Amino acid sequence: MCSSASSITAHGAESPSLPMTTERIEWLDIDRLAPSADQPRKRFDPESLEDLAASLEHAGMLQPIVVRPLPGSHPPRFEIVAGERRWRAAQRAGLRRVPVLIRHLDDSETALAALVENLQRENLTLLEEARAVRRLVETHGLTHEAVARRCGYRTRDRVTHLLRILRLPQDVLELLDRKALSFGHAKLLVGLDTAAERSRWAHETVRHGWSVETLARRLRGARARPKKSGEGSGKDPNVARLERNLSEHLGVPVALRMKDARKGELVLRFDSLDVLDGLLEKIGFRME
Repeated sequence: MCSSASSITAHGAESPSLPMTTERIEWLDIDRLAPSADQPRKRFDPESLEDLAASLEHAGMLQPIVVRPLPGSHPPRFEIVAGERRWRAAQRAGLRRVPVLIRHLDDSETALAALVENLQRENLTLLEEARAVRRLVETHGLTHEAVARRCGYRTRDRVTHLLRILRLPQDVLELLDRKALSFGHAKLLVGLDTAAERSRWAHETVRHGWSVETLARRLRGARARPKKSGEGSGKDPNVARLERNLSEHLGVPVALRMKDARKGELVLRFDSLDVLDGLLEKIGFRME
């Protein structure tokens, strides 16, 4: 919460310290609030909501829900920017009015605020995070760098990898959403060539409880293993290792095709302009 926000008195009155033209705290009827379509969190654990509802019944709501006005609504209604879980719990607790912090935000600011709040609370599954990042990029026009900076990611690589894992088959995405697979697993799986391979290795990983390091080691072994008779010889393990390391470093599938001992070609594959943009920035290329 911003330090300039006005405080709530014991009776729910708003202090006059904050101009009404910026942001303000009010008490509103709970049915005047509506969830946002840009809320990245889609699953709310019923048991956790019941625990929070019990707490709200006992102590009340100590932290305001962040909302923005819904234009053209009569009587005025408000969209939840941050705090939907508390709003749901308050409904279960039978609260009729709740404190809200009213902010005037545009669509991209709303989507970003909802994502950042959930990231700070570590409330999101990896799939929810990836889909929220995709909305920021595709719907709201933010660059990978802007998303990374405003979400507090250390590098923009996480944005690129999050967008890439959305290419995984649906059954693998479901494993991610259940937290049966980690981000590290997903980055390895998305580097495989086919959906069938990605699905097979994902389920093998879950079945055997493989760590990221174990999965990486088994993938290396499978790539280095010579092909069966009639399929030709296997790729040079050194070439396969270089392909794998480059793919992990650049965040895109890499193919190294040797024509002889000293010549060859390096192929970098991408499936969207956003991924290409991230690749070009990774290698330090700038259009003049």
